[in-house]
Order: sequence, then C-alpha cells, then structure tokens
Amino acid sequence: MYRVSIIILSFFLSINVFGQDCPSLISPVNGAINVPVDTTISWEDVEGVTGYIISVGTTSGGNDIASSQTGVNVYTPPLGLPDDTQIYVTITLFFFNLPNIVCPSQSFRTEDITIPPECTALLNPVNGTTNVNVAANISWNYALGAD
Repeated sequence: MYRVSIIILSFFLSINVFGQDCPSLISPVNGAINVPVDTTISWEDVEGVTGYIISVGTTSGGNDIASSQTGVNVYTPPLGLPDDTQIYVTITLFFFNLPNIVCPSQSFRTEDITIPPECTALLNPVNGTTNVNVAANISWNYALGAD
C-alpha cells in the first residue's frame, strides 16, 4: 500500500511540473498592429523556469528572424524587425533537468516604414583611411529599417 501511495504522489507531482503555464506577451501584446521595428519583446515571467528560448519568425513556430536563449523575459532583436510584416514569437520554457515546454506562437504586425533609413557610417576601414589592403573587409553600422 505504501508503494502505491508513492507512485500516485509521484504522478501528481509530475503533473504539476509539466502543467506549467505558458507566458503571454506583455509588449507588444498578441495581435498588436503598427509595432515599431525596433521594439523590445517582453513576456510574463514564469516562476520556476531556468530560462527561455525565444524564436522570432515570419511563420508560426519559425525562427528566420532570430532564435536565442535568454535567462530573462525580455529580448531585443539586434537588427530590429522587418517592416509591415506579421511577426510570430514562440517562447520555449527551458529547464535543466526536465523537458523543455514549447508554448504556442503569438503574433503581432510591425509598422509600415515609408521613410528611408538614415545613412550609416563605415566602421572598417574608417572613412578617409589611405593605403587600405585591397583584401580588407568592409563593415558599417546597421541602419534600422534597411534591407
């Protein structure tokens, strides 16, 4: 009888662990429109979760824009988001000693940018540098909204 009680107790404890609630987007909220392309994505904090894996894409469950693991409930895409696009965010609850929980995708639509982005500046080689090796890599700052 004692063994059966432990098995039943273990079953109910595992249901509690795997019955973890998925977080909702805080900013932008699910279904929002005209979201700025430089937005920071945040979601409800989930107690007991080790970290989060966030996938951002143009399809439900997609990660063509970003896929990143984070210990906090905030993510800023380093190159912003494409304009006038339906964006899908999938949050996976990460645990060290339990299976991850993939939550349903939530989405929002970004603003339609009609003004060209600001010009950018060279990082390497610096503007005006002379005697640059012809094999040098050229790099510049990202201009938000540029394709």
